[in-house]
Amino acid sequence: MTDIDLTPRDRAPRKKRSLGPMVLVLVIVVAIGALLFKTLGDASLFFKNADEAVEQRDDLGSQRFRMLGSVVPGTITKGDVDGRGAVLFTVSFDGVVADVASFDNPTELFKDGIPVVLEGHWRNASTAAVSARDCTGSTSAAFAGGAKDGWFFASDSILVKHDANYSSENRDRLDKAAYEGVATGASGAISFTCTGAAK
Repeated sequence: MTDIDLTPRDRAPRKKRSLGPMVLVLVIVVAIGALLFKTLGDASLFFKNADEAVEQRDDLGSQRFRMLGSVVPGTITKGDVDGRGAVLFTVSFDGVVADVASFDNPTELFKDGIPVVLEGHWRNASTAAVSARDCTGSTSAAFAGGAKDGWFFASDSILVKHDANYSSENRDRLDKAAYEGVATGASGAISFTCTGAAK
């Protein structure tokens, strides 16, 4: 019989791997995943005209979606929702109106009669403290002259559809969004400047 040598052998030295490249790859993968999640999440939002959104309110519940409508002239006011500052207004599409409380700062292009795309969700007005404010700080009922149906669209993003490319490509949609023939270029940009009164 042959003798078997059972003495332990020295292990070959392992090459040390640097953690830097692996960490870098992990960071890149996480960043790409987050970007895809954000992009696909935004792309998956339903897009509804205001009349469809009102009709499907029960089905939509508190789900986020985008809503198109034209700002009803004379409805824009400053206000509060549960103590948080908001811009209150009403939008219309095909003769159906919906009240909106926006927590986004509207651009200078935001004004009466202009079509807007809003991102947000429906909220029952009975579960929120909603009030309008004038320049003196006095509060009044919100959405004067609005839908008054007990609901409002809580929006955190306002997109004003105004550029020539959008207008030429979507003329039929913009025409339908106009409220009782109000031109999309109506004058009267929103301003909350108070003169001669306490703010």
